[in-house]
Amino acid sequence: MTTQPASEPQDRALAAAEALDAEGQRVTARAVKDRARVQMEAARAAAGRHGTRRCPVGCVLEQG
Repeated sequence: MTTQPASEPQDRALAAAEALDAEGQRVTARAVKDRARVQMEAARAAAGRHGTRRCPVGCVLEQG
């Protein structure tokens, strides 16, 4: 029987950010932290990376 290694916190956090966005929810560090069960540092980085992917330099996101 083989076991899969635990995914890296950064990978889990980024996957959580993508899932939140796909569900139409706000991608915040707190939401990523709660969803991925990672430390705030990893959640903050993932939320930031996700936002950069979604809105590259020069674009404007809606504030809501």
